[in-house]
Amino acid sequence: MECKWISCHEVFQSVVELSEHVRTAHVEPMSTHDVFVCLWEGCKVFDKPSLSHSWLSKHVNAHTGVKPFKCMISGCSMTFSSREGLARHVPSHFNDSKPAKRQRSENDSSPKKVMKKKKKKIRILRQAKPPAQGWSAACNYHLISLPFQKV
Repeated sequence: MECKWISCHEVFQSVVELSEHVRTAHVEPMSTHDVFVCLWEGCKVFDKPSLSHSWLSKHVNAHTGVKPFKCMISGCSMTFSSREGLARHVPSHFNDSKPAKRQRSENDSSPKKVMKKKKKKIRILRQAKPPAQGWSAACNYHLISLPFQKV
């Protein structure tokens, strides 16, 4: 297992050794700082600042492969890199039948996205067909076509 922390690349025999290395060599030295960053190459939050040292400590588990959270249900051997992952898993043991997931159509969107699309469509339509009346109507037209702007 290779450490992919920027400019490190040490190789370890086990996940536990890699995890210990990342914790002691990379995460703990940041404990004296005000801002914490993941510098694991290829990480989706690479070099994005966080104010939480504990967040970084938990986050690196995803990179090292260590999964310290084991399902406590008898007969289940699932393990997770975060407490939240375990918490999402446990209820699955108690659901006799899972509810069918709602199928999303191509046109299905969140209410926020629908409103944005409507506003954009209205603005485009208004820009394509400006009023043919005088100067006063044109001024009113432009004020109406820009929603939520203070005048």
